[in-house]
Amino acid sequence: EFSREFPSLSSRHRYVEARSTDLRLRPGSLAVALHACGSLTDDVLLAAVAGRAHAAVVPCCHSLKSLKIPAPALDAVDDARERFMRDSGYDVCTVFLPEDITPKNRLIV
Repeated sequence: EFSREFPSLSSRHRYVEARSTDLRLRPGSLAVALHACGSLTDDVLLAAVAGRAHAAVVPCCHSLKSLKIPAPALDAVDDARERFMRDSGYDVCTVFLPEDITPKNRLIV
């Protein structure tokens, strides 16, 4: 459990299990999504923008049919997500995690 491992952060941490479309974030919040399949990554980014919150996502599988942030081709999906965040006023950084940790290794912060 997070609070047990990081007791000094327990009052600043809240684990939420809910539908991604029900996310309501506040400024200063951090939304984290690891291997967020399909449009789940989009839901997290849209919620972050709506609440002016921070976001860190490692997208997973892509499906052009389920995307909520338009992208012209599968290879450009994450680029479109980064562009969406920049267009929404965010500074965006992309880091590639080592492939021996995960083959889906693009971290968008």
